[in-house]
Amino acid sequence: RALMSSARDRPLVVVVEDLHWADSESLAVLDALVDSAAAARVLVIVSYRPEHRHAWGGKTYYRQLAIDALAARDTALLLDRLLGSAPSLAPVKPMLAERAGGNPFFLEESVRNLVERGALAGTRGDYHVAHLPDVTDVPATIFSVLAARIDRLPAAEKLLLQTASAVGKDVPRSLLEAIADASPDAIAEGLARLQASEFLREVALFPELEYTFRHALTHEVAFASLTLRRRRAFDARIVAALEARRESEMDWRHVDRLAHHAMRGELWDKAVRYSRRAGQLALSRHAHRAAAAYFEQAIAALAHLPVDRDSTATAIDLRIELRYALGPLGEYRRVFEVLTEARQLAETASEHEGRLGLISCVLCNQATLRFEFVDALAHGTRALEIAAAVGDDPLATVTHAMMTLPYYLSGDYRRAADAARRAEAPDLDVWRDRFGLVVPPPVYGASVGSWALAEQGEFAEAHRMAARALAAAEKLNHPHSIAFACLGLGIVHLRQGDATSAVAVLERGLSLCETADLPTVILELAGPLASAYAGAGRTTEAIALLERAVAQAIGLRHRQGHVLRTAFMAEALLATGRIGDAAPLAELAVQMARAVNARGQLAWMLRLLADVAMRGDRPDVDAAQTVLAECMRLASERGMRPLHARALLTSAELLRRLGRVEDARATAAEAATCFRALEMTSWAEAAEALGRAMDV
Repeated sequence: RALMSSARDRPLVVVVEDLHWADSESLAVLDALVDSAAAARVLVIVSYRPEHRHAWGGKTYYRQLAIDALAARDTALLLDRLLGSAPSLAPVKPMLAERAGGNPFFLEESVRNLVERGALAGTRGDYHVAHLPDVTDVPATIFSVLAARIDRLPAAEKLLLQTASAVGKDVPRSLLEAIADASPDAIAEGLARLQASEFLREVALFPELEYTFRHALTHEVAFASLTLRRRRAFDARIVAALEARRESEMDWRHVDRLAHHAMRGELWDKAVRYSRRAGQLALSRHAHRAAAAYFEQAIAALAHLPVDRDSTATAIDLRIELRYALGPLGEYRRVFEVLTEARQLAETASEHEGRLGLISCVLCNQATLRFEFVDALAHGTRALEIAAAVGDDPLATVTHAMMTLPYYLSGDYRRAADAARRAEAPDLDVWRDRFGLVVPPPVYGASVGSWALAEQGEFAEAHRMAARALAAAEKLNHPHSIAFACLGLGIVHLRQGDATSAVAVLERGLSLCETADLPTVILELAGPLASAYAGAGRTTEAIALLERAVAQAIGLRHRQGHVLRTAFMAEALLATGRIGDAAPLAELAVQMARAVNARGQLAWMLRLLADVAMRGDRPDVDAAQTVLAECMRLASERGMRPLHARALLTSAELLRRLGRVEDARATAAEAATCFRALEMTSWAEAAEALGRAMDV
């Protein structure tokens, strides 16, 4: 957010080096920045190794530039700067150039290798040949060069470098002292010499002294020189040293180190404990990618431990926690896999009935995302039955929240609103401490419930419920929760016809999503925000936003919301007069809504299709009448008063086009009366304007 704000004042260049070494949270921030860069005056430049993978390749504003090896002329210039121009160097330079193959790091390390072997004498840029090196004095690969340099170190320095490599690329001094077989004075002297030899460099003084390997390859070669047995021994020492620290010092970075070294050292019980703790800490910071990686690591470590009641319970809980990390990332296929595994584990013994209830609750949400509304409600009902049997009120609260969406999408708005009321919980911490939900029941349930109330025209209660959801989210200061609550309130404004208010609240939610790396929530917000843009006359922005959302949804294989995005695109195109482009999209939206039996959405799509059919140079009046009749029937069955009023307005326009002016005028007046009763002011004014136009 700070970078985007800065870019509004002046062009901004962001440079990130060695991306392949970035942690998952940094990568998530960079992904969000890249997604936002298309619409901002921002140039993002990153460097990374060829094996690094990212998801930017499909973006039209991304360009990859391969950094080739140095050309012969550039290699010669670099050697002149490294070695100098002494005549005795004439046979050495071609030999180095041939071995290095244009790799500048290889050249630098090869020069240091020859200096340490005594083949070169002098200082950087002013060397001369002390004795002519043989071709075998210059190893054939950079790894061999580094290995040779490390092998020539005095035994104590070599051991210290290897010990440092076991810690990682970045090496806190205190941790090195805790695991090294040397006194603090000896360590200080060794570090000074390793810095002078350019193996290490000092990078931080606060909050503690820290060193880093000068190059990632140096770290890799030093670590590779350790036997597997010695690596595990060092990992065990590192874990013990970190565990000895005070609890107040155990921030997420230390827990991350504990998880890493326990896993690598095959300390399986500790690997499970610390990987899980690291995942929970990452989840609390909304670092969903990092959290998912930690939970997957914990599951892998747990597989090495004996199976008993406690380990089975942990295996279930880890999969539930993993689901909460994967959901915001759109990894729904993996979510379904882990929930299926969790259910199978929970069904093995009666003592896991409470967990089975929670799994059923989560499967309710997962089935909803797969458009399996009947299954979703069946899972929810089972969870409620288990909650009642074991007296688990918090589980019942969460389940009611999860059931709001399948009720809403299947068009049962009364039950959706009722479930939302049952999901209101005075204790906002229970959802986080026990369930690990990303969005708490009072926010999730109330947001969806407000949509259901808005569909019925109960706007006063819808606004109150949406406002409570937003207040609860702001109290918790959760980006995902706030964004979801913004979606809830924005849709209420949109249904009531207040495009300006809808834009303001939905843009706030979108900005939060871009900052917090919430790609799936961006997709949920994009459709309603585009509709609000179109309603406010900003059709160009509406179309651009939807095109971006569709491309992102394809990249994530995210189907949820595609029906609405298709309809909103048709709506935006219709607003620009592009009838030919809008028509097939409106038809597709109707087909998709029918396919998933989303009855309420289908009713709205039919009204849109009728609107498209009656416009243009060759309107299909018969088709418009047919689909509009079905729309009004569904709206009546579902109690969708705002849609009924909108359909009346569309019908008035259709009657006018048929030349039935009196019927059109009466229908427009009826629509205006309905809109006024619902306090849908802008639509009432539109209906009244249509009536006046027919009086002329």
